Amino acid sequence: MKLSHSNSTLRAALLGSAFCLGTASASAQFSFQPSATLATPSNPDVTAAGDFDGDGDLDLATSADFADRVVVRFNAGDGTFGAPVSVATGGGTSPHGVTAGDFDGDGDVDLVVSLKGVGSVRTLVNGGTGTFALGASVGVGAEPRNVESADLDGDGDRDAAVVNRASNTVSVLLNQGAGSFTATSYPAGQDPRTLALADVTGDGRADLAVASHDTRQVIVLRNLGAGAFTGLVALSVGGDVRPEGVTIADLDGDGDGDVAASTGAPERVTVFLNAGTGSFGPAAHFATNGADGSFLVAADLDLDGDRDLAVADTGTNSVRVLANDGAGAFGAPSVVGVGAGPGHVLAADLDGNGGSDLVSTNDDGGSLSVLLNTNGGQGSATAYCVGARNSTGVGASIGHAGSLSVGANGFALTVANAVPNQFGVFFYGAQETQVPLGDGLRCVGGSLFRLQPATAIAADGSAVRQLDFTSPPAPAGQITAGSTWNFQFWYRDQAGPGGTGTNTSNALKVVFAP
Repeated sequence: MKLSHSNSTLRAALLGSAFCLGTASASAQFSFQPSATLATPSNPDVTAAGDFDGDGDLDLATSADFADRVVVRFNAGDGTFGAPVSVATGGGTSPHGVTAGDFDGDGDVDLVVSLKGVGSVRTLVNGGTGTFALGASVGVGAEPRNVESADLDGDGDRDAAVVNRASNTVSVLLNQGAGSFTATSYPAGQDPRTLALADVTGDGRADLAVASHDTRQVIVLRNLGAGAFTGLVALSVGGDVRPEGVTIADLDGDGDGDVAASTGAPERVTVFLNAGTGSFGPAAHFATNGADGSFLVAADLDLDGDRDLAVADTGTNSVRVLANDGAGAFGAPSVVGVGAGPGHVLAADLDGNGGSDLVSTNDDGGSLSVLLNTNGGQGSATAYCVGARNSTGVGASIGHAGSLSVGANGFALTVANAVPNQFGVFFYGAQETQVPLGDGLRCVGGSLFRLQPATAIAADGSAVRQLDFTSPPAPAGQITAGSTWNFQFWYRDQAGPGGTGTNTSNALKVVFAP
């Protein structure tokens, strides 16, 4: 059954059903296949993943600065890639940052690219099969670099933000509905390098964090709604240390967005755990033992249910991977060799086995290094998105219990910190998204399936539902071995801070084992 994207329609439809999801309990070590090298034009900068040709797997798009082009490689389905296809961006444009998403609303995956040579951001419009044409352009600041995307104004389409290194600003780009943008710039400290977009205040809106290199801070801007931002907090990474990369992810498993930054001299990652409303604890430092760390990414790389960290270490031609202990503390780094001068690292499931793979973009080597994760195939469950704050003062958090094996048929979904003595609905779908729903966000997309009847929330704010894999809510919602589904919990909250009367938990991506 496909549910409407309308909040009112979806809310009414969900009242008749329920279901849920959770965190993984399996533990594993990092394990990657030997690096596969893909040649690029000289000076590649950033790589994004998206299903550009609509065949169900993730392809790669890489910006090539000196060549004034973006290079697309199509996935054969197993994490191997075909010959590069180039999209020229114009002489002297020097493309740097790239992000993927459906920016024109036609259902396929487009690209947005920062053009540091001309101080603008441009949409590359997908014709539907992975052929791209130059789309709308908007002026931003000087030397735009890292660009990321999310729905920033709550209107259901995908916006973007870009750091302008030479202007010391970050530009917020609001989508006008067809992949054209208007830009508003905000101060971002001295020499901003990278940015991240995710909710840190628990209000369901994507906030913004900037690694401000020469200010020696991560500057966090709060989303006020409708895509307007204001300063929230400046997080010092300590002494003379300068941040390079930044990410926002739930690192301690409490359902809110924490902040991590990669820093140099000394080489380490610095973690700020969120108290739940955008107030952060003291900086915690974890050594990478590298030289010239750059971009970092958070992903569950050992399939134990929490987000680990991977840092592109330019000076040692490696990616440094740090294991999360589940509470937001990180162990000694594992070192994975890649090509020369990696400046960017991407995490995505490229071979479809449920494990997050890594791709480093190697500036000095003119190449990509693809690292396929061999931990896949045993099932995994990874939380994503953020549960907005409810009337109890925290956000609801979804989890799981039992086995990820379809054959065992012993999988249960759980939720914690929902509103006591109310009712809610667990729903699932094959896609990820981020659109407003009630006081929170709907983070599950595509055709949505409900588990009926609605689930009662206990006096302690918890709820549990057992799934029966032999009896799906609809044939198209059949959970099979190797399939990937995203789960979320919708629930009533009449006294909620947003005034809509409903809210949502965070979400969970589950890859099921045989």
